[in-house]
Amino acid sequence: MSKYIVVDTNIPLTDANSILELGKDGSIVVIPSTVLEELDAKKGGFDEINWQARATARILASGTIESINNLSYGTRTILNVKDQKIWIIDLHKYEADPKEYGGNDQRITQVAKILTEVVGDKGTVKLITIDFYMRIRAAAIGVKTSDYKIINDAEFEFVKECEIESLDIFKTLHDTPIADIDCKHNLENYSYKFTSTDTNQIKLATISNGLIKVLGKETEAELRRQDCAPINAEQLLVSKAIQDPKTDLVMIEGQAGSGKNITALSNAIRLMKTNKDKYTSIVYLRTPQNDEAPGEDIGYLATNEAKYAMYLGPMEDTLDFIVRSRIKAKPGDKLNDLEIRVEEAKEKLQIECNMESMITTGLRGRTFHNTIVIMDEWQNASKATTQKVLTRIGKDCKVIAIGSQRQIDNKWVTKYNNGLAVLMGEARDRSINTNINMFAIELKKVVRSDMAEFAENLLSGK
Repeated sequence: MSKYIVVDTNIPLTDANSILELGKDGSIVVIPSTVLEELDAKKGGFDEINWQARATARILASGTIESINNLSYGTRTILNVKDQKIWIIDLHKYEADPKEYGGNDQRITQVAKILTEVVGDKGTVKLITIDFYMRIRAAAIGVKTSDYKIINDAEFEFVKECEIESLDIFKTLHDTPIADIDCKHNLENYSYKFTSTDTNQIKLATISNGLIKVLGKETEAELRRQDCAPINAEQLLVSKAIQDPKTDLVMIEGQAGSGKNITALSNAIRLMKTNKDKYTSIVYLRTPQNDEAPGEDIGYLATNEAKYAMYLGPMEDTLDFIVRSRIKAKPGDKLNDLEIRVEEAKEKLQIECNMESMITTGLRGRTFHNTIVIMDEWQNASKATTQKVLTRIGKDCKVIAIGSQRQIDNKWVTKYNNGLAVLMGEARDRSINTNINMFAIELKKVVRSDMAEFAENLLSGK
């Protein structure tokens, strides 16, 4: 039985290579002509979706036309691209005008509907789109639909809690094989909170080569020797991972106000100071994507400084917070004396750590060596953007990817296919044989302020 996958425009705009990946199992990928028209309209420009539109055109152009068939319902062009079949369908008659609201969606859905009727019992047709409303409308007229998922499950257990009944075992956890303590241990359980049922004492530990590595008092004291010391267990665990030069890739997922940026940058500064022979710079990266209205987007602002400020502001805020933790007001300070010292200290720290802030646009051609790379708001990055950044990473680098699955502003990605989700999915499932040492964690406690915690609990429906 043949499988036909009809793709919405947002699928190749998320990742051009998806039109080939979706056909790897022998499925025939069907591209409605409306999708090609929408892609063609987005080829100009320098944003990620513009690049994906052009990349899709290059992929299709690399194939050969096997046949063009004039059928009862429309024209079907069959392409062979890298030994995979891709159909392009243009209907003779459409029910919706592309100029009306939702018209293009209706035309794409109509292709899926007609193909479903034509195929009948000889195969299955499925429309794939990240647009939930489109899936609902398509399902209502009998079209099978699916979300575009690179990972099937967006739930993770990177920190596992485990109760120890034997006090003797609890006292000798360090360097014990985790399989002896937790028979249900999974690769995604990078860290543990062990609790003694006798004393209620808690021990934090990470897992290395199958062995339990308890964070002792000396280790904890050393980890706290940074500008912004960890204030909860999860921040302490991620500090251990960032400050360990053997860990290549650290993923931090956390809700708003959980201290992701401060934890990442404070530990990056500490790591650089303790490993000057390995790391020579810190690079802060963000995608050109936020929650501003289109009129305030990067292309509409007058100067480069104004354009980038909205994206790189979090780095400046974090740096300001770190510096202010070092500097206090002095008796007899005049107006602005403190602010002058803060600005001087920020500039000095940026120079000492060779800090650079940038957005991912125009990153191609760059290569980073001996660098700590902080990828912020990575829930808004696509798989393709993540690939672009990580392939820029050279020797002796550490990558820290941070973001929140609750704060996706990029309409082209979901919690199942954004860059952070893909990285966390790999940290959990380990589908690739690699020498890269990974660590992942979720920061669940809001520490920014009582107001931030109140808002998170009230407005997120907790």
